[in-house]
Amino acid sequence: MFDADFINEIIPEVASVAPLGRLYRIDAPGGLRWYMRKEGEVKKYYLSATSFASATLPAGEGLRRWWKEAINPDEYAARRAEYGTLMQLLFVEISKKGVFHVKALEEIIEQYPYEEAPAWRHELLKDAAAWAQFMHDNELRIIAAEFPVWSDEMHIAGTIDFVVEMNFNKKRINAIIDVKSGKKGFYDSHELQLEIYRRAWNENYGKLLEVEYIFNFAPKDWRTAPTYTLKNQTGTIFKETILQRVQVAKAEGLFERVPKIISWNYEPVPIAEWEPERVLKIIEI
Repeated sequence: MFDADFINEIIPEVASVAPLGRLYRIDAPGGLRWYMRKEGEVKKYYLSATSFASATLPAGEGLRRWWKEAINPDEYAARRAEYGTLMQLLFVEISKKGVFHVKALEEIIEQYPYEEAPAWRHELLKDAAAWAQFMHDNELRIIAAEFPVWSDEMHIAGTIDFVVEMNFNKKRINAIIDVKSGKKGFYDSHELQLEIYRRAWNENYGKLLEVEYIFNFAPKDWRTAPTYTLKNQTGTIFKETILQRVQVAKAEGLFERVPKIISWNYEPVPIAEWEPERVLKIIEI
């Protein structure tokens, strides 16, 4: 989890980039995820970027084939999502400090009650090396990590993995990087999510630091040297059609399915103080 001091250390000229407010996550019935933020006494609700993508796009052929062939696909997908969260936290740690603690990582993995969890250690170490290689190859400078954004134009919100300055096509660019733990390619939903993040970032922070480029990153299952896949998702069809897609979704009632919260059983936790912060503190021990 980045903080103001981290940004000051990395790139002082954009030290004022910080979340404009707190964003609360709501896991609603029916599989949709929502976010909420407060403006005074007014609560504003936003559909999550991942929920919007899954609700408005058909599953790709590769995803459908995997889902059909997988054993207990829902359970497997949930476990891989947990692995992906842990991988992302490891990448943030490397980006902040240039190092991470293997023993602390092992202690975290031991907390997972899955038969395959012990094998995560080897996979995570390989994935971490691939991310470090990517940072080195492109001279990455991290501007923000795990950064909550929302769009009042689209009524969609989410969390950006990384906003970076990097080398690309022999020049320095500002980009958003969305990391994926899967090693079988990227889907249309990944392109759509990235375009949503780019628009949401520029809607709120574009005058300070505009982002044009968007990429998906995934480690490869390398054997002898760390390698990775980096896909440029800039300027896809979604750049031209995202607002029309939002309007269609609104007309079909997707944004009317806001969860009716009668009372909180717990105090909603801001993303900036959410689970990743706890895990990072464990890693730092």
